[in-house]
Amino acid sequence: MFRTIQNVAAGSFIFFVSILTIIAVLAVWDVFSEDVLSKSLTTIGILAFASLVVIVAARAVEKHQDNNNPSVNQ
Repeated sequence: MFRTIQNVAAGSFIFFVSILTIIAVLAVWDVFSEDVLSKSLTTIGILAFASLVVIVAARAVEKHQDNNNPSVNQ
């Protein structure tokens, strides 16, 4: 289950970073205003941090669960 959480977090992060990177590049080329660029880059940073927290938390919970019940194999 924790692998699923990690995979969803990583997949979501990759998807949203891809979309926001395209928006940021278009803002650099003045397709959008500069405000869009700064908001896109800020959003990428927030998504990176949130994804990192979810992945680290899932690994910690998985490790804690494995230590408490070593007979369970995933």
